[in-house]
Amino acid sequence: MKCDKCGKDASVSLKVIFNGNSHNIHLCSDCMKKYSNAPENFDPTKISGENISFNPKDLEGLLQKFIPSLEEVIDGFYEYKYNQANKELSYILNVDEKSCPYCGNLESNIRNGVFGCAHCYNLDKALTDKVLKTYNNFSDYKGAYPRAERKFKEVADEIKELSKRLNESVQTEDYELAADLKEKIDKLNMQVKN
Repeated sequence: MKCDKCGKDASVSLKVIFNGNSHNIHLCSDCMKKYSNAPENFDPTKISGENISFNPKDLEGLLQKFIPSLEEVIDGFYEYKYNQANKELSYILNVDEKSCPYCGNLESNIRNGVFGCAHCYNLDKALTDKVLKTYNNFSDYKGAYPRAERKFKEVADEIKELSKRLNESVQTEDYELAADLKEKIDKLNMQVKN
């Protein structure tokens, strides 16, 4: 690798983020010492994560190649305007499709299981019920829950129900039932831990 400033062999590579794009600049040890705030006796080949800063004015010639020209800016603007005026065929085919009045989510997205907001569930109740049953095995939406964790959720719900019954049996002083329920809860807790 050659130094981008003077052409000697480069020993340091700088990562510059400019306009959201990452670029690499290569410098030799002399140029690094010249353009950075590094001490005079600093060895650039032994950088161990020090925070060395550079004056952008000194590297202006190297940074100029990352700045788009006026022609590139104008071409980009025309391309943006062209894309705004000319929509894709899929967009045109979905123009008269029903969409959520709050977030604009299309009915075709809901058919694929993608809901944009809470109001999407009310767009077409029959479709929503079908999608929830298909994708989640639920008739009501109760929040996102991974399929791998559903067994755990069922056990947790059962523990919750048994705990309620345990409290009721203690209040009615049915200690025999309370002992049985406590035993079941302990078994389920061990199942969850394993």
